[in-house]
Amino acid sequence: MRRTIKKVDGKVILRSVPSPEVEHRVVGLLSQLMKRTPPEKIRAGIARTPVVLAKRIRPEKGEKLVEALTKMGANAAFVPLRPGEQEKLANGNLKPRVVEMPVDITPPPGRILKKWLRRTALALFLALAVLYAVVENMPLIYPDGISPIPQPDRAELSGLLPVGKTLPSLLSVHPLDMMDVQELQYRLPPDRRLLQVLASLAVQFEAMMIDGAARGRFRPGALQSDGTAVTIPLIIDNRVAAEIQVAQPITFPGVMAACATWISMMAAGADVVPPPQVPANAISGTAWAIRDVQGIDPRSILKGLGTLETLSRAHGPQWVILKAAARGYGYLHMSLFPDRTDARDQLAAHGLGLLALARWLAPETDLTMEEALLADQMGYTAHALNLIRGSAFYSTGPSDRLTAAYIMRDARLLSSPQKGGSDRMQRYLLARLHRELGQSRSAEILSDALLGAYPDLFPAMVEAIYSGPRDLADAVSRRFLWAVVSAVEDAASVGGHTPESLSETEKAPIPQEAFEALVNRTALPEGSQNGRILDNSLTRQVYRILYTGAMFLRFQLLLELRDFAGAAAVEDSLMSDSPLAMTLRAQILANTGKHEETAALAAKIVTDPDSSARLALQAVQLSGAIPKRLARLKDAARRMDDRPVNRFFMASLFQNIWYGDMAETFYTSGLREDPLRFSAYYELAGVTGSVSPIEAALAAYDRVAALHIAAGDFYAEQPDPEEAEKSLAYYKQADGLAPREATPALKTRRVLYRFGRKSEAATVLKEKLDQRTLSGSAELRLRVALADTYLDMKQPDNALAVIDPIQPVGGPEIALVMARVYEIQGNYKEAFAAYYETAQRFPKNRQVLAAAAGFNWRVGRFKVAADFVAAGRGTGMAGCRWYVDDFAFAVQDAPEKRLLSAVTYLRNAGSSLSEIRCLAFALEERRAFPASFTLMKSILEEGGGQDLDLAARTAVLLNAWKGEKTAGAFLNDRQKTPLPVEQAAILYRYGFFEKILDRLADVSVYPRKQREQARLIYLSAWLSSGRTPDSLDEGFKQHYRGSWLQRKMAQVTGYISSDPDHLAGRYLLGMIFRTELLERIDSPQLRCQYPYIVGLSKRAKGGFTDAAAWYQLSRESLQENCDEFGWATNEMFWWAHLGTRNRNRRLSADITAYTQTLIERTER
Repeated sequence: MRRTIKKVDGKVILRSVPSPEVEHRVVGLLSQLMKRTPPEKIRAGIARTPVVLAKRIRPEKGEKLVEALTKMGANAAFVPLRPGEQEKLANGNLKPRVVEMPVDITPPPGRILKKWLRRTALALFLALAVLYAVVENMPLIYPDGISPIPQPDRAELSGLLPVGKTLPSLLSVHPLDMMDVQELQYRLPPDRRLLQVLASLAVQFEAMMIDGAARGRFRPGALQSDGTAVTIPLIIDNRVAAEIQVAQPITFPGVMAACATWISMMAAGADVVPPPQVPANAISGTAWAIRDVQGIDPRSILKGLGTLETLSRAHGPQWVILKAAARGYGYLHMSLFPDRTDARDQLAAHGLGLLALARWLAPETDLTMEEALLADQMGYTAHALNLIRGSAFYSTGPSDRLTAAYIMRDARLLSSPQKGGSDRMQRYLLARLHRELGQSRSAEILSDALLGAYPDLFPAMVEAIYSGPRDLADAVSRRFLWAVVSAVEDAASVGGHTPESLSETEKAPIPQEAFEALVNRTALPEGSQNGRILDNSLTRQVYRILYTGAMFLRFQLLLELRDFAGAAAVEDSLMSDSPLAMTLRAQILANTGKHEETAALAAKIVTDPDSSARLALQAVQLSGAIPKRLARLKDAARRMDDRPVNRFFMASLFQNIWYGDMAETFYTSGLREDPLRFSAYYELAGVTGSVSPIEAALAAYDRVAALHIAAGDFYAEQPDPEEAEKSLAYYKQADGLAPREATPALKTRRVLYRFGRKSEAATVLKEKLDQRTLSGSAELRLRVALADTYLDMKQPDNALAVIDPIQPVGGPEIALVMARVYEIQGNYKEAFAAYYETAQRFPKNRQVLAAAAGFNWRVGRFKVAADFVAAGRGTGMAGCRWYVDDFAFAVQDAPEKRLLSAVTYLRNAGSSLSEIRCLAFALEERRAFPASFTLMKSILEEGGGQDLDLAARTAVLLNAWKGEKTAGAFLNDRQKTPLPVEQAAILYRYGFFEKILDRLADVSVYPRKQREQARLIYLSAWLSSGRTPDSLDEGFKQHYRGSWLQRKMAQVTGYISSDPDHLAGRYLLGMIFRTELLERIDSPQLRCQYPYIVGLSKRAKGGFTDAAAWYQLSRESLQENCDEFGWATNEMFWWAHLGTRNRNRRLSADITAYTQTLIERTER
């Protein structure tokens, strides 16, 4: 049955009007239908077709209208209404619908789907627009990202900070503050003696100027510093009355100016003026006091200061008394040597306060010598030299001339004849000066003469202990200790009891507790509890220094003689928890091979607030390997202040951990204040890798033999033979300046041996002996060296003739020469007996045990040789350094089988694997590459060949020996495929960058979690090999650059990838700033990794000083298991051996340069 189609209403649409004629007819038709509408309006309405003529019309009418329009030539159509349109029109919505494009009367297929797609696309577009707006504006809403890493608050590290303020830990501080904290923890606080001087001045001023009526009115407040100046408030009656500022680093003129200002402020606060002063010779008794204070011995000086105290109470504050007292404290500081506890600081501050008061009382008075003496004793020698060079002391008294000569370190001037009872001072200063200049034989002669002339003089005993023969030093050290105790028992009497013969010195040392009780019962004659110039507390301080100094000297001598039981008895006599006692105990532990216990005790010493700077330095040196020294470095810095000697201490600490830039800074700063510390010039030359510091010093002090020796040593260590040859001229100059010394000739022999010129070396030594300027220990050393040279030349008869004059002396040196004579003569039976007998006679002498082992290695008796090494180990000779020369001389050129046999016996006798490694590296330093390689390979095989770190280190040796190809082949056999990132990190550490770039190019073979680490190692190797980021593969860079969406998301999250290695790579490529990198640190490991990355970027640009600072920051994290810790340490090791002037952007170039500096050695 046919369905009836119901017609629906529709609309008439005029689609187009093709011509004006048709338009005219259409307008006429429509005007008839719409009579109220003007024709012009109708014409305008149909001008833009299509247009709806009827929105709803019956189908019949609509079709008629369309037919009429069509006949007129127009294009029109009737379109049925859709359901929705019908509903709207039915509801009365008669608003005209927007004209649409012509549509077919039949609805198109998929119309609903297309509508849904249009609406979905619109919604998606709107969502993306909103998301884009959010992403673009999120950084404004969340400046730290949507999920910032929690960080501590930024530390207040600028401006005035309290001196001694505890700094936050590098592991807990905000990452952006890490570098500032590191710099601050090594910024030494002002010289503590400055505050002590001001405090002492306050007490002295009250006692002298206001008669102590209101004791405690004046005192200094807490110090504050911003690194350029220190601010010290003056507190009067418990309120801050004024402040002074002293520029940093502290200088002696700055201290003196501060003292003058301080006194003026106190005088203004107390409303006092200097009292009238008397002429220089008006006070009877002053001359006697001056004679006593110039007596050098602390007991004599104390007597003179006691006399000045009495005169001060009788005559009031007079410049002449204070001047003599200031000089007395300068000499007292000089005579109280050694002092390992910095207890002399109080005495120096007191003397400087008296000097400042004397200048305030009599501004026109000449106090140049007193100021120069105190400045020199406090380490500010440059200022002392400026004072002396600007004054004429040659017309003054002998004590002034001698003191000036000593301050200038002028041995010739100091040796010139003097009159006026100055013999004691002259002898003492000469002995001390030659010891300080390193002229050991001259010091031995002079100290022996000094002790002979003044056997009861404390400083004479000290010089004899330092410079005399060891048997004499042993006896004198016992005597000195009991002489100090006797002096205290006699209540500081000048004629105090001392043992009359050495037979009285067999007693055990008095315990420190008992000595302290004795000191506290001692009263100073003619003194008082609150003396102006000297009181009981200062006197007791003097005797405490003497006691600890005597105990220290006795201990060091016993340690040198390897009498550990005797040394332990001395240490037990001290208070067990005192830093000095702990340091002595740590030395015993270190010398007996107990390294872990030593390190633990060193940590306790360096963190003890009572430890002196010197003890802290020694504790760090006893801490063990580099990581442990790094852990103690910050604590050691807290024990120090900015006095010149501490700058040298800090330089030494940094030099020993391979931070050359900071060592250079401290050496330079120290030499600015103390230019006569000649050993520092050699150390500075080593740090910089340049002879310039020594040459500059020679230009100013060309009469100092030690500087010529330092220059010779520097050139002798150069790999270029022409450079090394220059050392001979310097040694010859040193020999002319110090004719009593054997050292220049012996060093000349060493250089000539390097060139194989043994005959010439023998001639040099013989000519030196023929000059007859040598005697005692110097002659012994030279004759033994000449005998050894003859024996190396197979001339035993000449060797016997050389030692014949000194054979009655005996000793281990002569015995060893005789044993070698038998060996060279081929009389091995006698040689065996001689070496064995010598070892039995001197069982604790490392030279004897090493020589006996060396002989047995040479003749193939490896088990006996190993037994001698084991014997040395049993007496505390740890490691391999004490016998490596004899080992190398015997076996470095031996066949591999013979060398390995010697090592096997060493292992069987108890030598550890680390000791064999020590031998291997020591052989490498001698350029004995074949022997070193054999040992390293044997160690690798013993460990199953799995130690890639040692394998890579062995490859470094092979590279220096046989070239890069052989080294690469050696490594190839030990590498896995694909190359594990752990192995890649080891290869990077030793500069094998080409292997990394070859094996890590495709990271897709690695697990996803390791890919970023592999990429970072690849990128680091790329930069460290001297390449630039621009030459990297574009795809590699694009990975770090990220897509547009990743970059936009990174604005919110702070990273493109959450992997820390990815962020590090972006920094190396310059895609982010350093702050963005550091702010993402959220673990101790990243506090190690990211500073290294920053340092690497600096190195790649040639900023070596900045790179070293960041490498040091990486190491300060103490994350030893982090790859970057090892990388930073290794790079600083190479730099330390090349010097700060000779660094390279490419790590491999540093390693190559290091191996080229190694010198082949042929002498024992």
